[in-house]
Amino acid sequence: MNTPFRHSRIAIAVAGCALAFAAGQAQGAAFALAETSGSGLGNAFAGGAAAAEDASTVWANPAGMVRLPMQVAAALHIVTPSIKFNNDGSVAALNQPLGDDGGDAGTHNYVPNMYFSTPITKDLFFGLGVNAPFGLVTWYGSGFIGRYQGIKSDLKTVNVEPALAWKIDDAWSVGFGINWQRIEATLTQSTNYSAAMAQGAQAAAAAGAIPAALVPQIVGATAGLDGSGKIDGEDSAWGWNIGVLWNCSIAHRCCWMRTNAWPSICWTPSSMSNVGSSLRRANATRKFLNSGQTTARQAAV
Repeated sequence: MNTPFRHSRIAIAVAGCALAFAAGQAQGAAFALAETSGSGLGNAFAGGAAAAEDASTVWANPAGMVRLPMQVAAALHIVTPSIKFNNDGSVAALNQPLGDDGGDAGTHNYVPNMYFSTPITKDLFFGLGVNAPFGLVTWYGSGFIGRYQGIKSDLKTVNVEPALAWKIDDAWSVGFGINWQRIEATLTQSTNYSAAMAQGAQAAAAAGAIPAALVPQIVGATAGLDGSGKIDGEDSAWGWNIGVLWNCSIAHRCCWMRTNAWPSICWTPSSMSNVGSSLRRANATRKFLNSGQTTARQAAV
């Protein structure tokens, strides 16, 4: 389990976009990725941070490196979600046509990860992990019903984690990692100029600046006017994670992990590392932009 990074300029950009262009409330998207390990994904992360099966333990629990020889683990995940909006009584934006369902907002996404672990001495181990804990894209057509809430949401991250582990004895080990994470985001949506013109005309008429009879003419003349808004943002942040691994019996291993947010405890049978329980970093089920039917196809290479 690794550090949840503090919000910064990306969050401010998202908030600014909402304030500047909002035409109502929209469901947010969860862009957390479970595809941080080929072996972990293959067994649904059973055993999690106590499994320490390969070098991806650098990310799950760096203390697990003491169980490994020099090793490299890498994977490329191809994620192809299908995201379709179902219209159930939507109301058109002010002075605008309703629009369509936006087509399939899913795209092809490539999510790589790579980990390296090696002993430095008999009791000291070094590891390096590179992965993408957040990402993917949702992209609706320009005529989408929800175009004034969002059209394209594109998020990319890269996380780089150097880590050290120390083997205290045959039963106990500890590990510590430093995480540097870079994020880039692009958010687009349409802007309803017709609504702004209509509301401005109504306000002007109420203030006596123009005759009230002109309001319907202004509204009719400005129907269907819209534009587009786009925000590009990028930022980086630092975090850390620490873990303890304990061979509590011949048949079981236990672990304790902590980031600068919360602790967690997990265990796994050492003889059946694909079976067990753990507190997993991310939920493999994602919630995509707006309500609708969502399916996903995935292949890991």
